[in-house]
Amino acid sequence: MPASRNLLAPPCVRIFLTLFILFLTVSYSYALCIPSIEESIEEPYHYLRAFIDSMSYAHEAKSRLDRKREGQESDPFVDLMYDLKLAKADFECAAALVSSYKTSTSEAIKLSAGAAEQSFTQLADLQSETVADLNHVLNAGEREIPKGTLIERRAQRAVSADNAWKLIPQAAIAATYSVVEEDKETKLMSRLALTKTQQDEILRRLRALSGDDVTNGIRAGQHSLVAAASVLYEVVGKQGRKTRDAK
Repeated sequence: MPASRNLLAPPCVRIFLTLFILFLTVSYSYALCIPSIEESIEEPYHYLRAFIDSMSYAHEAKSRLDRKREGQESDPFVDLMYDLKLAKADFECAAALVSSYKTSTSEAIKLSAGAAEQSFTQLADLQSETVADLNHVLNAGEREIPKGTLIERRAQRAVSADNAWKLIPQAAIAATYSVVEEDKETKLMSRLALTKTQQDEILRRLRALSGDDVTNGIRAGQHSLVAAASVLYEVVGKQGRKTRDAK
């Protein structure tokens, strides 16, 4: 079939194809977010990698939800549903990456992972609530749900989302306690629980997540993901601690 005829496909066909692509994309996304069974839940290095990866998924979800659709010819409701469902999958992947670390014997790792999983799970659930409201409006119209009720629900979800995002910097602060250890000679908590190679990789991952903003510390108005990355970058890279393998 010529490409030009595909563009003339009926709306129902376009919707079916979009939902089919959505199914494949979500399935692929879940395949990527399975934690490695080889990584120790006791090692700060492994946890920091998982935590940063989880924040990357959350960042992708946020980008989907912030995306502007004006001026596009595709069905706006299909596009919105598409982004909501993919954002939900991203948040669920983020939660899955840190979930196993809740059983760590390291209290700092356990606390951090618990806060991070709670945040991402709540954000995923909020996407489900938005999808449910959108489905209801599309199927029944505003006669079934008054406009004022919809606005109130949307406002409440925004408040809930804001509270969920605020857990991420708290998770980052808890994580910093896992990455500092005692110097065997001085008996002071002055060493990183990372080798130099591991330190460099963590810093690289943080810069990849938040760019140069991560090197400038916490600032007013930052999104929680940037604030969390900044907290980790400060402790891992800017406080001058020796690494495990340093003499």
